[in-house]
Amino acid sequence: MSSIKKIIIILSIVLLIIVVILLVIKKKENSNKLPYQGESKEKEEERIKFTTETNLDIALLKSKMDYLNIINCIKQFKNAENSVLDSEDSNNSKELYALLDKEYLDYNKIKNSNIIDFFKTNYTKTEFYIDSIYQKKVNEKYFIYFVYGRERNLETNEISNSAYIMKENLPDKLFSIIPYDYIKENGLDDINNKNSFNIEKLETEDLEANGYNTFKFTIANDETVAKTYLEHYLKNLKYDTEFLYKSLDEEYREKRFKNYKGFKQYIDENMEELSNINLIQYQFVTFDTKNLYVLVDQYNNTYTFESDGFTNYKLFLDEYTVELPGFIENYDSSNEKTKAAMNVKRFIQSLCQKDYSYAYSHLDDEFKKNNFDTLENFTNYIKEHLNNKVQISFINYTNEGLIHIYDIKLLSLESRNDPDIEMQIVMKLKENRDFVMSFSIK
Repeated sequence: MSSIKKIIIILSIVLLIIVVILLVIKKKENSNKLPYQGESKEKEEERIKFTTETNLDIALLKSKMDYLNIINCIKQFKNAENSVLDSEDSNNSKELYALLDKEYLDYNKIKNSNIIDFFKTNYTKTEFYIDSIYQKKVNEKYFIYFVYGRERNLETNEISNSAYIMKENLPDKLFSIIPYDYIKENGLDDINNKNSFNIEKLETEDLEANGYNTFKFTIANDETVAKTYLEHYLKNLKYDTEFLYKSLDEEYREKRFKNYKGFKQYIDENMEELSNINLIQYQFVTFDTKNLYVLVDQYNNTYTFESDGFTNYKLFLDEYTVELPGFIENYDSSNEKTKAAMNVKRFIQSLCQKDYSYAYSHLDDEFKKNNFDTLENFTNYIKEHLNNKVQISFINYTNEGLIHIYDIKLLSLESRNDPDIEMQIVMKLKENRDFVMSFSIK
């Protein structure tokens, strides 16, 4: 081999080694480079997935991380606003001024010297409940959120529609707020009017740190979302039952309550126990494109939030009135013993929910004729003999042909001193996941 060939081969090998080294270095740099300092990989992927899908359009928010962060930022603003409205101390206005967006300050000619008078003239102390959030991605750095909901007057409890715009500088973790008067006067209280407003006015990248307007991301786990949902439910239960009724799944609310009057009657009759609940368990499950948060309280009552964007959900207050996603698959794939047990749970849950019509409709006709000829008689009997806060313990199972027999105990969830209630349930399965049954209390 000539010396020239040897030199060419050696140079080729050296060049190849250099290329490999450069590629390794480049890969390492990219692997260590996070677009948003301080976020976990899980959060980063969530953000990237969402911003890629939305591009530059306004779309319903589907990021759990952003949802929780917006809640915290608006709470901070509301605390600052209510503090100003509650006091004459000018020091309380510094944070409020610092959190307001420059566009809003210029629009209303607000300065440090007149901010207290402006807010005392135009606003009262309120609490804000978020109902829906839309996001506009300006670029990789800036985002605009349109946050729609309701305000509750803290003195009168009166509910009114409201909204906020929140601007976000993501890498620097800065935010600013535009309150409702600007939104309403510019027609943005309806997200469908966005095309009639020069939204470029809000896209200026003018957020600067001022000691008040920084945020930290909340850990975006399912437990935090579950607790937020429960808080939202309890606030609506106490202050806005009309909104709570509308948030129920349409098929569910018609089957369970018929109309708002029936729902309101149920709430009024059971308000004390409905409002004193605690989250004991939660589960997040996905069926097809539906995300379900299933919350369980200390009395084994379930609250199922079916969501396609954390603020945009449908609510179910039990697991028997309608067949929730996943139930059909689980039921149809089970053996008859398990199907009967699932129906026993549905029946007992309806009694715990005081939904006596549902339970009565599943009693065998001959059994009803001989024991409870009217729904009223059945209701009175159950109220006298059964506690509505119980859990089921399955003791024994037998079957006689198509008849399934379960011996169960109902254990009190209120007091250990309450006696266990023994029941025998005799059931026949029907088509389409239906059933009829009779029972005896020992």
